[in-house]
Amino acid sequence: MNKIFIYAGVRNHNSKTLEYTKRLSSIISSRNNVDISFRTPFNSELEISNYDSEELFKKGIDRQSNADDGGVIKKELLESDIIIISSPVYLQNVSVDTKNFIERIGGWSHLFRLAGKFVVTLDVAESNGSDNVSEYLRDIFSYMGGQILHQVSITNSLKDIAEAQLMEATYKIEDVLEGKIKYKTTDYQERAYQTLKLILENYDSEHFEKMYWEKKRLFEANSLEEWYYVENIK
Repeated sequence: MNKIFIYAGVRNHNSKTLEYTKRLSSIISSRNNVDISFRTPFNSELEISNYDSEELFKKGIDRQSNADDGGVIKKELLESDIIIISSPVYLQNVSVDTKNFIERIGGWSHLFRLAGKFVVTLDVAESNGSDNVSEYLRDIFSYMGGQILHQVSITNSLKDIAEAQLMEATYKIEDVLEGKIKYKTTDYQERAYQTLKLILENYDSEHFEKMYWEKKRLFEANSLEEWYYVENIK
């Protein structure tokens, strides 16, 4: 069974963002046999990110993940096929909870842990700012290896078309579930891969990120896409 992970970075029970995210989840589950993990700040404890950069990036130690739901959330992310991230637009940026969620998986920034996964983003704005938020979410999750499948930007002044936008996202997700869309990297991701390869090759042999790349044979591929398919054929 395909797995879908959803995170809605909102604390207002009456939020339109939460309403639309729940609606999208409901549409998907009513039409498809999928296992959905729906996370919000209401049902998941994520402490504010305060990691030690040297511990996290050089040693691979994330102490916070063992202190709250961070470790479980990471496990669910890695087990998922599709990831849906939703956020209200505040001052032309994501919400605090969405930002904290991203920072809590910041240790994956150079590891392409989301390679092979499809990402849908959903942002809701009162009037403007959606472009900045959708671009930010696209860049972050692309850099971690995810393929941006679809981006939904809903403006409350145009809420009459919200249902159609959610259905469009559902159809895209169903294309993945039916095997009509295969994972493919972008030029942005391939440039990031080549840049990181050059940088990490010169790191100390005991640096966690270099050790991870060696263990996963990331240095041996000519491209990120090649690496993904070689590793998943084994």
